[in-house]
Amino acid sequence: YGGYVLHSGSLASGGSVKVGDVVKCAVDYAKRRKIAPNHTLTHVLNSALSAVLGGDVSQKGSLVDETKLRFDFSHNKAMTPDELAKVEAQVQQAVASAMPVFAATVPLERAQAIGGLKAVFGEKYPDPVRVVSVGTPVEDLLAAADGDGAGADTPCASVEFCGGTHLSNTAEAEAFVLVEETAVAKGVRRVVGLTGAAAVEAQAAAAMLRERVNALSLDKAELVACRKELDGAVISSAVKSELREMLSRKDKEAAAAAKARANELKARATAAMVEAAATATEAGVAYATLVLEGGVDSKMAQALGKSVGKKAGEVALFALSPDAEADKTIAFALVPASLTS
Repeated sequence: YGGYVLHSGSLASGGSVKVGDVVKCAVDYAKRRKIAPNHTLTHVLNSALSAVLGGDVSQKGSLVDETKLRFDFSHNKAMTPDELAKVEAQVQQAVASAMPVFAATVPLERAQAIGGLKAVFGEKYPDPVRVVSVGTPVEDLLAAADGDGAGADTPCASVEFCGGTHLSNTAEAEAFVLVEETAVAKGVRRVVGLTGAAAVEAQAAAAMLRERVNALSLDKAELVACRKELDGAVISSAVKSELREMLSRKDKEAAAAAKARANELKARATAAMVEAAATATEAGVAYATLVLEGGVDSKMAQALGKSVGKKAGEVALFALSPDAEADKTIAFALVPASLTS
């Protein structure tokens, strides 16, 4: 700012520094190369959010480092899965289009006339200011602002004032995914994105989870385990929402199938108990014992009391339902009122 660059850091243990000391500064280029794609795609993301959510979206903060990008913006409600997918797709399209990234130092007043410029409200910019454009040379943007029109039709994914490190072409970012969308404060949302190898890994994980969800049976334990894995997965938020919806449909299918099985079991158990009561009546016996299929629980046992009811006549019934899988047995009895008085 004002022609100066301030470096901040910490001294190694036992180190010291004083005025007059000679220091050697070196750029960590390996770290810088990982930061650049996150920074460039933050610019593209900013424009994509405005395109999808509306022009009133404004930047409220951002962080870019070697692992991720984080962007805060004004918006009064959570983004829908469809909105997340559209924003993500727009940024991915910029990467796939291999758009060149341009930068030029321009007098502030002239730079502020560039169409589509994204600037942080209330921020004080130096004069001259560095303009970073993704897709269109800054000179063409200035010409268009002057009414020349030259280059006005060239695709421009983003144009901002920025002094940071950037890619020379969006293709260098390799890939992009939005992995998180949350609230920061009232009217402020936050998204987190990944680029490069981390984004490629997230896309591969999403593809693997999609295959697993598609191949899932309606077994309750499998559904629970898959949902737990999905909740902890670092993948596209839009894809995660889609897979959760797929799991919800499978949950409903599983519940319907379980209900149908329970109704069939209840019908067979009712028939078996009525038959046992009839056999006892014919033999002149006041009671009968029988072993039912496994799967009868306490709730079904109560329901059987109602479904068998008077059909058992004056016979007391004692039934067992062994469940080898759960290593337990349900036992219950139906006794007519005439035998308890």
